[in-house]
Amino acid sequence: MVLPYCIEIYDKNNMSKIAIASNIIKSLPSPVNKGYVLCDSWYSCKEIFGASTESGYTYIGAIKTNRVIYPNGHERLGAKLNRYARSLNKEVFGLVTVKDKQYYIYNYVGKLNDMKKVSIVLSYPKDSFRKEGCLKAFISLDTSVSILDILNHYIDRWVIGVPRKGYLIHPVKDRSKKKVRTL
Repeated sequence: MVLPYCIEIYDKNNMSKIAIASNIIKSLPSPVNKGYVLCDSWYSCKEIFGASTESGYTYIGAIKTNRVIYPNGHERLGAKLNRYARSLNKEVFGLVTVKDKQYYIYNYVGKLNDMKKVSIVLSYPKDSFRKEGCLKAFISLDTSVSILDILNHYIDRWVIGVPRKGYLIHPVKDRSKKKVRTL
């Protein structure tokens, strides 16, 4: 079952979106079995990773494809996810079906800045392999979570998300506007 936990009013003069999300995660009750924090790429950062782990949750989220990883041969300077994906042979990608759609996927397990070992799934829609702008990347801090579980859990995140252009806007007394975000 996926439930939104909290909706907070965002006021950039008061607190950052990352700080709000971190506080919400830290306020969550401890998971009884296994719990997940599911986020879009905006929240895939050290502070949210830490808050999730500290609270006993597995973080799964999208990650921007310009993030730097440190695969074999790139340990010193690293490589951006999008460049690394282009360097891989198509044969190392597996074809999977997630919610009736097919994707070529590759799983990188290794270092990300500030994280020693993560699982990052690189994903292209079947008909858009290596097309510009089609690469999507997803991260799990728990490397034991399967690739399909990462993708299926991430898709469930959209059930509770607020579309980027669909934020609820509430006027306030000073006639400025505040955005509402869900986590």
